[in-house]
Amino acid sequence: MIRAFLVGATLLFAGTHLALAQPATDGVPIGINPPNTNVARGPQTPEQKAAADKQVEDVMRKAQEQGAAMMKMTPQQRQEAMRQLEEQMLRGTLTRSGFPDVKLQDRIYAFVAQQEQARQKVRMAANQVYLALQKRGMPADDQSMNLLLNRYLDAVEDVKDQRETATKSLDEDIKFSAQPRLVAVLTLNGIIGDASWLTGDVVLTGTMAIGSLAEIVNTPAVAP
Repeated sequence: MIRAFLVGATLLFAGTHLALAQPATDGVPIGINPPNTNVARGPQTPEQKAAADKQVEDVMRKAQEQGAAMMKMTPQQRQEAMRQLEEQMLRGTLTRSGFPDVKLQDRIYAFVAQQEQARQKVRMAANQVYLALQKRGMPADDQSMNLLLNRYLDAVEDVKDQRETATKSLDEDIKFSAQPRLVAVLTLNGIIGDASWLTGDVVLTGTMAIGSLAEIVNTPAVAP
């Protein structure tokens, strides 16, 4: 539920630069709307500004609808809806950037899915730190906090090594390093490299990461 709200907030902050998923009657996204190319493009006429304001209102409304629909789903339905939404956003971004080839998109999405799976260990370890910081969670003394923090950071290093190997494999398959435009798309969207973390808002980036941990707050504590 928390993550669904954060996704809606992300769409809101992204504004008209993102294509929005069209919700089906069961609440699962089924399509992507084309972006309005007249929005946020420098000086605007009163008509363009009015159109931009209306589109921002539409973004807010659709984000709220998306979040509300996900809140009514079971955890499994929310997970699948999130997966579909993220896949559609990725494919839409690639297509709009000039990479409509389905096989290419399939390989990139497979890489993203692999990385999501690899990060579960990091999220589980981070969740223990998150819980230890909560007043109503599992208060930890300095020694325990240090242990939890080190486990979290060790998991991060493991995933970094895994990601480096997986990225090399992706490059061997699709030769993205020979395509500057594709490298730019993958880098800006955080699929490869770490530049996107330094591009985004410091607090918002951290808040989004912490929000993801709220999904697993009931994870049993890891024994010392």
